[in-house]
Amino acid sequence: MLLSMKTEINRRLSIAALFVTFSMLVAQAQTDTAAISGVVTDPSGARIRGALVTAVHAETQAKFATRSDDSGFYACTTLRSGNYLLTVEATGFKKKVISGLTLHVEQRAAIDVSLEVGQIAEEVTVHSQAPLLNPTDSSLGQVINNRSIVELPLNGRNYLQLGILVSGLAPALKGRWGDNTAAFTANGLRYTMNNYLLDGVDNNSQILNLQSGGAEITRPSIDAIQEFKLQTSNFSAEFGRSAGAVVNVITKSGGNSIHGTAYEFHRNRFWTPRISSIHPPGQFHPSSRISLAERSAGRLSRTRPSSLEAGSNSSRGRA
Repeated sequence: MLLSMKTEINRRLSIAALFVTFSMLVAQAQTDTAAISGVVTDPSGARIRGALVTAVHAETQAKFATRSDDSGFYACTTLRSGNYLLTVEATGFKKKVISGLTLHVEQRAAIDVSLEVGQIAEEVTVHSQAPLLNPTDSSLGQVINNRSIVELPLNGRNYLQLGILVSGLAPALKGRWGDNTAAFTANGLRYTMNNYLLDGVDNNSQILNLQSGGAEITRPSIDAIQEFKLQTSNFSAEFGRSAGAVVNVITKSGGNSIHGTAYEFHRNRFWTPRISSIHPPGQFHPSSRISLAERSAGRLSRTRPSSLEAGSNSSRGRA
């Protein structure tokens, strides 16, 4: 009796372990990452089997290692966006180092590597860039990088205002909620039909967010966003859900050195011009706002979270 109970418990634990493993494999399909793939060949064009391929993230030194298969094909998957150093080595060939690779969210870079005959202690260094043409994906979209997010003017520091920079998107008409002027429409559908992802996690609000007037649950600070990609059509079935655009946001992952940002946002009603058709004589812009924030990151992160920004924040408003 006791033995049968133990056998049943072990069987159920095995099933649970398989379920967890399967769930983790499915979770890897969430597309907040990038990948590098290609074929390793010798000078004659013959495929090299068993070549060691290592991708190293420049900021965090995180490594992803794999080996080429019988056809010489290799694939480094689930890579965070950023700068990478790619090394390829095989017995009887010189070690090849490719630097200057910059990967963006949901990018599939195809990089074929040709090794030269020689000792593995010898090294050939090549400075290259990830190819702009993506032969494995037919989706239409554009990546908005961190420089554009931080340096372009944004009203209220809302990154979604940059959506209109992408071809095929149009500003949404202002409706009942005051903040949806920052939203955009795709394929002629409402902005609530867009699919919002944050670090590969579903960020869609099941009801309209009454606080921000948007369709996403969490709207991260622009200082916390590494980049985001807007896909308008032909995206793969792994996204699914909506017929509008896919908004794929990834946040910064930090680095091996302490760094941070600081800003001050000051809007004073006395310096705002009065619009005669809206404000009666003697009345200025109805609100004043001052915001201060700082954000730090690194191995010894000292970030202090608050209600608005990753860091300390103070704001005041007056009607």
